[in-house]
Amino acid sequence: MSTTTTTGDQSLQLTEDQSRANNALREQTYAIAFETFLERVADGLPLDTVCREYHTPIVPSRFRSWVYRDEKRKQAYMVAKAIGAEAIEDELLRISDGVKQDGSMSMDDVQRSTLRINTRKWLLGVWNRRRYGEVKHIEQTTTTRVDPSTMSKADLERAIMDSLGLGNDDGGSIFDGEGFPLG
Repeated sequence: MSTTTTTGDQSLQLTEDQSRANNALREQTYAIAFETFLERVADGLPLDTVCREYHTPIVPSRFRSWVYRDEKRKQAYMVAKAIGAEAIEDELLRISDGVKQDGSMSMDDVQRSTLRINTRKWLLGVWNRRRYGEVKHIEQTTTTRVDPSTMSKADLERAIMDSLGLGNDDGGSIFDGEGFPLG
């Protein structure tokens, strides 16, 4: 059996053995590149930039697929992204302070700097959602109908205080002593 790969206007016939050899070579290339990629992502670089700058051409989508196929690789990649988010955090401060990477002052365009900052803030939320992402808390309150005629005096006092937002955790009540007795 053979597979056909089209490159430009040429058509190459690959045998199963050649296809397996290509896949094995790709796996080996990815395995060799993996540590370097983790370091670069931990430095705050996006994966597609790392792929583009690597000396051997690597397709980002194929590399990601390779990473996600193995749980240990995936976990290592996620840790590198979390560390990279901290590198971006440092970069955000530098950009907002108008300082170049070499420490000299920058006269960047304010709109460009704002875009750079907003993009990096978004990346922080994506790369490390737990630490930098926008988390929405939903508070749900329910009301239950109570029949005051079936409640004890203490329960009725507690329900009134809770409804007024004056609940008291120490067990005491403003109804104690000379306050406002209900009965």
